[in-house]
Amino acid sequence: MTGEQYDVVIVGGGFAGAAVAKTLAATGGKRILVLEAGRGTGMSADKYASHVEAFQASLVNTPNTPYPNNPNAPQADVLDIRQILGQPAPDQPPHSVTDTAGYLVQTGPLPFQSDYTRALGGTSLHWLGTCLRMLPNDFELQSRYGQGVDWPFGYSAETLNALGTMAQLGQDAIVFVMDNRVFAVEQWLINADAFCPTPNPPAFAPLTMVPQGHIWDYAKLAEGFGGQGFTVTTNGELSAVLQQIAAPPVNPVTGRPTFTLVAVQLPEKSLPANARWKMTCD
Repeated sequence: MTGEQYDVVIVGGGFAGAAVAKTLAATGGKRILVLEAGRGTGMSADKYASHVEAFQASLVNTPNTPYPNNPNAPQADVLDIRQILGQPAPDQPPHSVTDTAGYLVQTGPLPFQSDYTRALGGTSLHWLGTCLRMLPNDFELQSRYGQGVDWPFGYSAETLNALGTMAQLGQDAIVFVMDNRVFAVEQWLINADAFCPTPNPPAFAPLTMVPQGHIWDYAKLAEGFGGQGFTVTTNGELSAVLQQIAAPPVNPVTGRPTFTLVAVQLPEKSLPANARWKMTCD
């Protein structure tokens, strides 16, 4: 495929990838490439029938039984999964033994007893209803681990969904965002001395930094999701905003009450007085 040019490249030929490809193709005039790691073995009736036969002939049936394993695109397999046993190192907590025998690297005491298939069609081939909530580091693989790329948005996507729901339901909640561009609690747990006002304190751990925070505008974000937003930097500004929002705002589109988001901008090394006990510089 060297030298080929495409307008759109879609990674994954599952439900979402197929739907996006079809929608874009309907607009016309675009070259679209769908990259799928697994095999396209169910594209005709006879090949799909072979999946059914493989399932019926197997002595042990799992969700992946019908689909042949592809060594070039390995996948999790329930049969590889077992309870994780063993004694941890003296300085490690219980169940810290890692099992690397299967495709998934797991820690105990019990394994993740499920799987998925890598094949054209994705979860349309078998849907187990397993929807694990993503973690903050899942959105920042490049920043944290030097792998892949970061998502264009972070863990706050869960918050965005909540904001849209509040506007839709007419809830006049007040949301405060502590905008200091770091995960301060995590840094406090790792090494609270990073908050020391002394010269040359320890640096913040990379995983606690939010380097893109300086370009985020929370007030406009709130407006985009049907609420009203404010940004404050002093106690006086905060008091003025609290007086202003005493009466619930109304969304002009729905005619119903809506939420207010107040972004409180703080220095990244701001720490509550009751948390300073962990610092050795005081």
